[in-house]
Amino acid sequence: MTQTLPDLLRLLAGCWDLVEAAFTRPDGTTFEPWGPEPAGTFIVTLRGDFSAHVMRRSRERFASELQPAPDEKQRAYDEYLGYFGEVEKLDAQTGTLTLRVGGAINPNWVGGEQVRHVEVIDDDHIVLRTPPISIGGTELVGKLAWARRR
Repeated sequence: MTQTLPDLLRLLAGCWDLVEAAFTRPDGTTFEPWGPEPAGTFIVTLRGDFSAHVMRRSRERFASELQPAPDEKQRAYDEYLGYFGEVEKLDAQTGTLTLRVGGAINPNWVGGEQVRHVEVIDDDHIVLRTPPISIGGTELVGKLAWARRR
């Protein structure tokens, strides 16, 4: 589906629910860092603001309401990803979305860019793929499938 830049931003504008989140290894095997049924929201405004949140659907509560234990903090960090900022560039020719990160759970992302390859399935379904990224010394490609919230 060929889209112009304004058309693509209009298509992306709205609230999206996460349907699938998986990372593929070079040998073709996949893993699901947020489990087989992750939860998430991706919001894009017509002005170009965005917010993305992905997490394990079932998360254990902390033992204490006041202060989580170190292992609980680590688990919470591992089971949740959130970041926000502005759409810096939408390239309809290459199908890439460049996001300028204003804030994130990972402080190394703040002020940087996150690039996603956009596959438009139809007006209500998109797939965002990461470029190859190194996690634990292995090159992986992330695939996050989204459905428009109605």
